[in-house]
Amino acid sequence: MKERNRDEKPAMGILMVNVKDVAAACSIGVSTVWRLVKSDPNFPQPIYFGPKVARFKVEDVRRWVKQLEAGKTDDQPLAA
Repeated sequence: MKERNRDEKPAMGILMVNVKDVAAACSIGVSTVWRLVKSDPNFPQPIYFGPKVARFKVEDVRRWVKQLEAGKTDDQPLAA
């Protein structure tokens, strides 16, 4: 069996991240991420793989950050 190099990045790149990574990328706290999930319809919604396993799509997080940088208002939906 071929030994896998653990330093290699997957060819597809990182597609999903956990809540701690989202918080770090957005410079906010983990509790703020969960508050935004509940209160902001434009904030990326997590995908649950189990009762305590939630991941966010990296592309959704990037799109939300770009929306903030562009100065869009909360009443404008994210582009699909």
